[in-house]
Amino acid sequence: MTEKLRNLWLKREEHKVRSPQRRRKKIDLHKRYYLTWLFVIWWLIGYILQVFWTVPESLGFSKPFFLLLYALCMLEISGVMRNMKLLFSFLGFGVACYVLEVASVHFSIPFGTYGYTSVLGSPVYGVPFTIVFAWIAVFINCWGLAISAGRFWQALETACYIVLFDLILDPVAIFEGYWEWNANGFYYGIPLQNFLSWFVIAFLFALLLNKHHSKSTTKRMIFVLYGMQILLFSSIAAKHGEFLVFLIGIVILVIGGSLYYARSKKQ
Repeated sequence: MTEKLRNLWLKREEHKVRSPQRRRKKIDLHKRYYLTWLFVIWWLIGYILQVFWTVPESLGFSKPFFLLLYALCMLEISGVMRNMKLLFSFLGFGVACYVLEVASVHFSIPFGTYGYTSVLGSPVYGVPFTIVFAWIAVFINCWGLAISAGRFWQALETACYIVLFDLILDPVAIFEGYWEWNANGFYYGIPLQNFLSWFVIAFLFALLLNKHHSKSTTKRMIFVLYGMQILLFSSIAAKHGEFLVFLIGIVILVIGGSLYYARSKKQ
């Protein structure tokens, strides 16, 4: 009996020592991501204004600023900011994608024939420079979700996530006047060429990167941010009466979320 009491006392003392450490880890986790929390607040403001009201003219800078915050958020939460080699790789990726966008605007390669408005910022060579931030943010968000074993399968998974994202983003960009397509594509005038290009670019860049490992907590946060973006653009589509895009977004959230949760539990 005495031995049992002694063991119980030892376990309780051990728990007392560990509990503050656990609490500190949880507190530190929330204190560390300042840019992420700033982005979440900006996202909430944007959701309310864009879905239930309208963005005032005085907040005309809000969309370019949203793209910048989204990129900074993903760089922070993925740990890329603490890895200079990765950071410069992603900056190079963003600039390379900007060049591809310029080529596409002028020569219809690789994405197709389209043109930007000034909603996302003043175009430079036909493309707002904020597109650099958009490419970095969306790619890291999708790359951070990939949990497949092996570089090839992780790259394939990243490319699939990014195409699903664009299925919601591109139509909403048309509804909101971010850019205009000059093509007779199968999906809201968007050509298949565009989605194939997104897939190939994401797949090849992900293939070049080392397999990315991150804590399960960070994975969950990245997944939540991906879901937030899908929810935002799906809701805007519903506001415009485009319920096909809204339904596709809901399917991605429900089925994709369930599959991701089931797979992550096995990791």
